[in-house]
Amino acid sequence: MSFPAPVAGLVENTPMAAPNPLGAEVLENFIPTQRGIAVRGGATQYAYINASVAAMFGYAAGGNSKLFAASASAIFDVTDSISSASSPNSGALIWGSGVWGTSTWGKSETPLAGGFTSGDWSAQQIGTSGGDFLIAVNGSDPAQIYDGTDMNPLTGSAVNEIDFDGMTAAFSVGETLTGGSSGATAEILSIIQLTGSTGTLKLGAITGGPFTDDEEITSAGGAAFANGASASASALTITGVTTSDLSHVWLYQNRMFFVQKNSLKAWYLPSGSVGGAAQDVSLAGVFRRGGKLLFGGTWSLDSGDGMDDKCLFVSDLGEVAVYSGVDPSSASTWAFEGRYDIGKPLGKNATAQIGGDFLVATDDGIVPISAAIQRDPSALSLSAVTGPIETTWSDEARRASDDVQLIKWTAGDLMLAVFPQADRMLTANLQTTAWATQTGWHGTCGATYSSGVFVGRDDGFVMKLDSGGTDDGAPFTARVCFSFNDMGDPMAYKVPQLMRGAYFADDSFDAKFSVSAEYDVKFPAAPSAVASTSGALVWGSGAWGVGTWAGDVESPRMGVLGNWEAVSGGGHTLAPMVQITSGGAQKLPVELVRVDFIAESGGRVA
Repeated sequence: MSFPAPVAGLVENTPMAAPNPLGAEVLENFIPTQRGIAVRGGATQYAYINASVAAMFGYAAGGNSKLFAASASAIFDVTDSISSASSPNSGALIWGSGVWGTSTWGKSETPLAGGFTSGDWSAQQIGTSGGDFLIAVNGSDPAQIYDGTDMNPLTGSAVNEIDFDGMTAAFSVGETLTGGSSGATAEILSIIQLTGSTGTLKLGAITGGPFTDDEEITSAGGAAFANGASASASALTITGVTTSDLSHVWLYQNRMFFVQKNSLKAWYLPSGSVGGAAQDVSLAGVFRRGGKLLFGGTWSLDSGDGMDDKCLFVSDLGEVAVYSGVDPSSASTWAFEGRYDIGKPLGKNATAQIGGDFLVATDDGIVPISAAIQRDPSALSLSAVTGPIETTWSDEARRASDDVQLIKWTAGDLMLAVFPQADRMLTANLQTTAWATQTGWHGTCGATYSSGVFVGRDDGFVMKLDSGGTDDGAPFTARVCFSFNDMGDPMAYKVPQLMRGAYFADDSFDAKFSVSAEYDVKFPAAPSAVASTSGALVWGSGAWGVGTWAGDVESPRMGVLGNWEAVSGGGHTLAPMVQITSGGAQKLPVELVRVDFIAESGGRVA
């Protein structure tokens, strides 16, 4: 009999004794598509920041696109990838000289801004009449604003800057800088450390200035010499709120909204602006269970921006307040629509806007806001996007911190759920919501940039996913266990004999077939990776078993059908299994579409 590929993905919420022809018991390192299951790409080193990556975000304006990675103390531009990659523990890296083995790291060593006390950044881009800007907040340090070229603090006063050299003691954010000759003073807002003794200080308002070239500049803990006079860096300001108290930012109706940390208060700016007087919105009389405001977002009912959009405010205890309108300061243009309950959110970045819905990752699963306003909280799990993987999701959520992140990767047609403490990632097809697990994809945070998707790791590396054919140089195995099937006769003992697969493929690979029985999934040892012969394969001319067969599939409708292979085992209920190992420099272009299975039926049990 034939088994179509489990395009419904990993399915755990149906009876195992009732065969699900399109579901899988195990689906690991495959990605379900609409026609089969494809071996995923690998994970390759892209950038390195010499510290644990705590947050990632991007910027795109016209032809100017950037990818940023943040540590606990700095924000780095990691747009340019490293040209070679090996372990930072190999001794080949000469830190401070910009040389990695025989290749340079690019911009990843130099921070755009630093001296911070937290890397828990939330970032949002906005287009204004004055240009495209990105604002980032972390609830501990002054907000930062990026204009496409420079990153500056965004506070209640204009920002100045001064270059320094000859540093003999390190400066710290929050200290007061004093000029030895000029007598000028200013608060240090951020630090760009270029080398061990040179860099740039971003300063608040200067009193008694300006600072002058070559004068000694000191603070409570730092000492250096001015390398040039102080100059203006940014005139943009936000008044009415201390921006270091802002922990989350989002865009609604062309207004920037912010969460004030450890409170039930939000703030917003004038329409189409990245500065000005901030005004507050209190949720204290709306949320019934207390807690604190965790994040907000825009629920776009038609998947675009328009008047039907709703503004969401979500607490750390899982209460959601929904508002509509364009101006919170006017009762005629701002309306409260309701308060609803969901599970406990798994972090301020555990959200995704997909289609016409706003998804929130909670301890009960990924819940669409559209379901939250229609169902009792006790029944929300029935509408959760993660319903098919309820057991797997519960296991990961139980072990997770509050820093889970959902990433919508449109180019790859995937949603990724990143669990910082896990050694795997959960992925769902954006079109079919079919789930799978990816054991070699893991990280602390992530972001999309250009057409790719990236994650940061504790070891300081930024990894590009679905890239190459190995996980950081190590081969990986994609494996699937189909749904168990009694083949129409649960009383008869079956002995599997032969299996074969049908694929779309454009490179050499080895598929290993096996069978599990009686609802007990047991994979044998994985097959070895096969050397790539991509582009040299012609349908019908290869030999199975010697690494030279596959299809040269210029047309997506062409495919290959493998030879029959002997399998062993036996039981009343059987499940075919397939394993394919990827280990080449390039992504292995293999998609399984069907498995054919021959078994001999024995006697019936009375």
